[in-house]
Amino acid sequence: MADRSGKQEPLTWPNFEDVYLDSGEPAKVPLLPEPLCELVVHPDSTRLTLRIRCPQEPLPRAIPKLMTARYVILSGDTFLEISVERPDLRRPFFFLVLAIRDLLFGGTLRPVAALSRALLENRALLTAEEILSDDALLGLFGELWFLDVLIEHNGPAAIQAWTGPQKQPHDFRFGAVEVEVKATRSATRRHTINGLEQLTPSKDCTLFLLSIQGRQTGPGAGSTIPEMVSMIRHKLAIDVGEEERFLQALRDCGYLEQDEPKYELRIALANAPHLIKIDKNFPALTRPGVSSLVGNDHSSRIMDVRYELDVTGMGMADGTATFVEALGLHN
Repeated sequence: MADRSGKQEPLTWPNFEDVYLDSGEPAKVPLLPEPLCELVVHPDSTRLTLRIRCPQEPLPRAIPKLMTARYVILSGDTFLEISVERPDLRRPFFFLVLAIRDLLFGGTLRPVAALSRALLENRALLTAEEILSDDALLGLFGELWFLDVLIEHNGPAAIQAWTGPQKQPHDFRFGAVEVEVKATRSATRRHTINGLEQLTPSKDCTLFLLSIQGRQTGPGAGSTIPEMVSMIRHKLAIDVGEEERFLQALRDCGYLEQDEPKYELRIALANAPHLIKIDKNFPALTRPGVSSLVGNDHSSRIMDVRYELDVTGMGMADGTATFVEALGLHN
């Protein structure tokens, strides 16, 4: 790899961290020419991705939950992509990547076999404690905040509207209304949108984006996620079935009761959440929009899209009559 002056340096963790991670710039670090193998640094993200050009074959079963592995098609070629997002896993993932590179260098192992062997030899990714990251806690804060609003208006049955943990297209659905919750620590309402479908309403539904700005607080202010969970459980206690539905939804989110002592992060609303209707005037990237740009014959080749969207100044603020009326909530 080359440093900022163009001088070739060995690919070591200190050099990689200094040249690529600390710069905050997107980068593709070449590892092997054949099979084409590169380490991708994503801008404004802690995500690292190993990308290997290879034919598609079944992935190993022992891939840790903290990693994602998938096949993608880029410029007509099939690539195996292996990624991590947690900051504390970037270093062990880097050494896993080097192990896979070395196994592939000899030319006797296919990429999937090299991945399987490297995972066995690099157990840090297998044994890492699987608790929710601070970013995941912020996202859960936003969803629990809105769930509490629904329960206040519609009672315990409102828990059935929380569809995100079931891997449904949007976080909430009740009647013909869908809500996608986005939480950020940014001073502006800047949110990451994942995919072309995230801001596309389901058939015969009206979709809203709920923008929440959170801030970390010290003791005596804000709430921890366990405190929010306890508050909601208290409101659901009159209906044992709905309380259990709530606990299962939390488990589906990766939130386990035995991990609660580890979740000390305190979060408060930085200002009033805003509700924004997704209509034809909303600046979203969708599958129909992409099709109009590149043509129907080619739009299916665009496999994954992540983009930053700033909705500052848009929508209706919580606490106003229009906020409640737009959602059709009971008073």
